[in-house]
Amino acid sequence: MERATDEIFPPQELPQTGGLQGESERTGPSSENSAFDNYGIGDQFNTPHDNQNISKGSGIHLPGCKAPGNVYFGKNRFLFDSIEILNSPYRPGTDEQFDPLRDCLRSLSFPQIDSRSDEIRTAAQGTCDWLLRHETYMSWAACDRGLLWIKGKPGSGKSTLLQYALDNVEKVPGFGDRDLVLKFFFQDHGTELQRTPLGLFQSLLRQFRQVSDALSELIATFQQRCETVGKPGEKWQWHPRELQRFFESSLLKVLKTRPVWLFVDALDECSQKNAVELVQQFKSLLQGLPFTGSQFRICFTCRHYPILDQACQFEICLEDKNGEDIATYSQNALRALSYGHNLW
Repeated sequence: MERATDEIFPPQELPQTGGLQGESERTGPSSENSAFDNYGIGDQFNTPHDNQNISKGSGIHLPGCKAPGNVYFGKNRFLFDSIEILNSPYRPGTDEQFDPLRDCLRSLSFPQIDSRSDEIRTAAQGTCDWLLRHETYMSWAACDRGLLWIKGKPGSGKSTLLQYALDNVEKVPGFGDRDLVLKFFFQDHGTELQRTPLGLFQSLLRQFRQVSDALSELIATFQQRCETVGKPGEKWQWHPRELQRFFESSLLKVLKTRPVWLFVDALDECSQKNAVELVQQFKSLLQGLPFTGSQFRICFTCRHYPILDQACQFEICLEDKNGEDIATYSQNALRALSYGHNLW
């Protein structure tokens, strides 16, 4: 919660009131040597120390400025709206009033949650566009339930291709405004949450926050556990198995109203054992979920694991298709060098 204190008034204790806002009252003028006792819209004129400050516009004003939140004047009372930051991790020990949704989302967040996807370079011009025309990709995108494995050797461009698929998913025939796209990028040299199923499910559940009521069971469990056990991160931790169950129940709610696309990169970077288990979970999920009228498709990238060869309905082998991309990239690199440009 952000409050105005000694920036405008002398330091004083700010008493707490109910809700998510704090309020304080004091006697005396709102600005020293001024008669500023107004609130509302319109231009405001104030003359502290014989200098006229003019604050113009339709917002709510302080002397000589426009405030970003709600600020009330009149009998020298002020109040600032709180600012909620849902992307920051849960912060125990603060003065913030408990909010089940906000604090539950914070307990799922971690600083590197999107760092791997942010690191992936955009595909070079003229590369990867074959994917949208690939027969297997088109068949997967047109089915009601489908699991697509994009396989390839290390360094063959799997992550770049998956990022391209994400960036261009709206070009797939039938993609609509209500389609929900989920993503996660594993990273073996990252933090523990970047390379484990726990981080995967924490990230995916947070991405359900835009769908009303999708996280109701998770939030109820979070609130009950906070009240009976204590603060998350100190007294208890999320477990990957329970988050997997919450993901499945939340997914079923979402699928009642909209299609879902799930893209997971570098499954092999969470260990071969976890990769095999996750693929089996994906397959069971696709086969076991009752049909709701909405499509659910999963696409993941992974290096060649023979144990997975019979697990997937759709497969694309990158080595069979990226020869032209490598040639195009090399030509672009040579052209850039000839003009003295840095390709990177």
